[in-house]
Amino acid sequence: MRLYLGLVRKWNHRCRLVSRYDLDKLEKNHLRDSLDLATHVENSDVHWDIGSGGGFPAIPLAAVLYQCRFVLIERSFMKSAFLNHVVMALQLQNVSIEAADIRAVPLNKYDAPDTMTARAVAGVSTLWEWMYPFMHSETKFLLQSSSSEVAQISNATNVASHKVSRGWIITLSQSTD
Repeated sequence: MRLYLGLVRKWNHRCRLVSRYDLDKLEKNHLRDSLDLATHVENSDVHWDIGSGGGFPAIPLAAVLYQCRFVLIERSFMKSAFLNHVVMALQLQNVSIEAADIRAVPLNKYDAPDTMTARAVAGVSTLWEWMYPFMHSETKFLLQSSSSEVAQISNATNVASHKVSRGWIITLSQSTD
């Protein structure tokens, strides 16, 4: 992970991957938060990360969960270029980069995800609206939050909330009614 964090620091001035105030706290504020999701993703065959930016949480997860396929969807060309560079540098065979807005990705281009994440992309209800068409009945949206509760979202069920080092992981899925 040292190589990856070094690449984030090196490319940050070009792409604004993380806040400049976070550069000295990448391990604590980004890497550890990313790895908190590992137990929630480890049984997934396919994981999607929407608005991947600097690759958190997907790149650290892909490095430790090599049996899972990761699809990173990032609309910024520069950030997509960074992600492609990271995938090559770390030799991550289980990662695909989609340089597009999630709303422009064809519904059948990739296998439907078992789990999905998004960090600092949009509000929860907006993200849910964007991701819902790609989900199957068992897909789980993993939301990292400072609170254990999330506002009511139509067609969503709050499956569980789990306390982690810096907040909560809330698991949402399609409601069955």
